[in-house]
Amino acid sequence: MARTFSLIALLYSASAARRGASRPPPCPYKELGVTKTASDDDIKRAYKAAALKLHPDKAPPNKRQTYEAKFKRVNAAYQKVRDADARRKHARETPGSPFRAPPPAQELRVPLRVSVEDLLRGATRYAVISSSGFTFLLPVKIEVGMRPGDIVDRKAHGDTILTVVLEQKPGLYRVDGEDLHRSAWLQQWSKPTSLRLRAPGGRFPFLGKDDVVVLPRKGKKWGDGFRLRKKGRGLYAKGGLERGDLVVTVRRRSLRGSLAVLAARLSPLVAVITAIQNRTRTIQQARQARDLAKKHGPGILEGFSSFLAARRVFDDLQRYAGAPATQW
Repeated sequence: MARTFSLIALLYSASAARRGASRPPPCPYKELGVTKTASDDDIKRAYKAAALKLHPDKAPPNKRQTYEAKFKRVNAAYQKVRDADARRKHARETPGSPFRAPPPAQELRVPLRVSVEDLLRGATRYAVISSSGFTFLLPVKIEVGMRPGDIVDRKAHGDTILTVVLEQKPGLYRVDGEDLHRSAWLQQWSKPTSLRLRAPGGRFPFLGKDDVVVLPRKGKKWGDGFRLRKKGRGLYAKGGLERGDLVVTVRRRSLRGSLAVLAARLSPLVAVITAIQNRTRTIQQARQARDLAKKHGPGILEGFSSFLAARRVFDDLQRYAGAPATQW
């Protein structure tokens, strides 16, 4: 029985707590006894009258706590509606009020990787948006003059604000404001009089003068870390009228590194020459074996085996060329 009464008391207290939590906050106008259209002077007079009436010093000893609670409520109500600014703030913060400010929208920052060519020419790229379990593509227009870090698109989609931020793709160039920086590697024995490089945003194969940058040598030799600057070949400024500079840093490979690069470049040519030599030697041996087999006849074991080997070689060659095998 005692357990039953304790359970009933627990349920009653939980229900009372829910009713108290769902109860709206007291109206400050009702606490002061004024209407919502009352002026500042009317609200001030009502507050002074209520404060004098409910001051704890004037309360009987047995009602002092009650007076203190009412005095605090009146004071809090007056602070909420004492002037026009306070009343507007109270209207925005009151639940269900038409003047209540909407909840702040969630901001979603989406990185969009672009190349130097996109920044130079302008382009339309698609940002992948994943939100609320859905994934879709958002077309983003990249205009000439933009930089990595710029905010391209900032639009509200429902209760979410999408902010698309540009990021540079890893590549040959490094963006520094309106300037483009890159490195040019030279072999240990290389002594060119000028550097001929593909221009930023240039087309390949090189079809025009804007696709190539020629940097003449300054001084007697190219030193490691030596910098060359080509004016007007960097990124466009805001508005697309002026351009920054292209800064090229010369780098020298070590002798070991230069030999490794040379070997890597020559390895395909060496492989082709070796394959041609082996194929030519195989064809010659096959012809000699065929002539030997025809001369001595198939009865000779050596000639017969050489004849079969030669036939297999010719069949492989004709199959490689796409022609039908020749019947001997």
